[in-house]
Amino acid sequence: MLVLTFSSFSQTKERELLKIHKVFFSDINSEISKLETNEEILNYLNNLQQKETNIYKLMRIKLIKASYHKSKNLMEAKAILNDVDAYLNINSDYYNIHTHYFIILGKLNYDEGRFDASLKAYRNANSILPKIEEINNFWNYDLEIQIGIISNYVSLSKNSEAITALKSLEKNIDPKKDIKEYIYVQNMLGYLHTKSKNYKEGTKYFNNIMTSLEDKNEHHNAYLSACNNLGYIYKITNQKEEAIDVLRKAIILTEDNNLLSKELLLRINLGFLLVEKENFEEAEQLGLSVIKKSQNSFEEKQADANRLLANVYYKTNKNTKALESAENAAFFFRDINDLKRLKSTLAIKNKILMQQRL
Repeated sequence: MLVLTFSSFSQTKERELLKIHKVFFSDINSEISKLETNEEILNYLNNLQQKETNIYKLMRIKLIKASYHKSKNLMEAKAILNDVDAYLNINSDYYNIHTHYFIILGKLNYDEGRFDASLKAYRNANSILPKIEEINNFWNYDLEIQIGIISNYVSLSKNSEAITALKSLEKNIDPKKDIKEYIYVQNMLGYLHTKSKNYKEGTKYFNNIMTSLEDKNEHHNAYLSACNNLGYIYKITNQKEEAIDVLRKAIILTEDNNLLSKELLLRINLGFLLVEKENFEEAEQLGLSVIKKSQNSFEEKQADANRLLANVYYKTNKNTKALESAENAAFFFRDINDLKRLKSTLAIKNKILMQQRL
């Protein structure tokens, strides 16, 4: 009876602490959302920690800090968790902060490649959730736990478990409100199905991402990633027209967002596809545009553009131009010791020289 009474009192106490400090935690989330780098966030949290005297608020600050420290210094992040762990041993029924602790521990173990330990931590967090009478709304515990579990399933090659968990999570996500989470789920489902050579399902999920992001330029990296994955599926399943269409859409996005490096790569990839379709005129224009747009930088892109042009000119019997482009490309690939691309470039040159000897 005494234990039950203490447990009830302890949970009530934490609930009151969260209520009292509601504005404080909301302000932390608001401030962090305005900062761009981990270093800026850590500086903000360090300043906050130095001024704070309330032990509960201090422990929550430390947990948030550990989650951002992980990419910079895992050892320091784990030292922070040890401090919080000592506090939790005294306050064993503070279920909100316990859940938060296991989520951060799961993240740290995942970053270290300790996937079994990470999965255990996330499952511990998940087991505590039902004990919380009133979950605070500062952090989306359930979503973070589910994503953490799924990420570990994928890393441990438990693909069927990951797909089951993702489909369950998908039902509870509103694409209009939780766009980042929606992208994550669709991308992971697409990846797992593609990995298992279920290309039809993979195509569906990557198309879902593209459709949902067509008017959202702030998520251009996710859009381009989906384009790239779709291009891979279409290439491996010999759907050249579909691959060309995807690459054209991706190029428009890179132009609109001034993503020059990605634009040049996409133009080269599209050019090689058009060579396969014997659309040599457009393929040539793409190769020339890459050389022009790179403006004496992006040397690797220039070399690949010359490799593309060598193919175009060889197939259209413009041997002098083909030799010149092949030599320009070969010079760079020799310099970086890229034997694969050097071999394909020299193959064109050798074919032309053999023809001339004959």
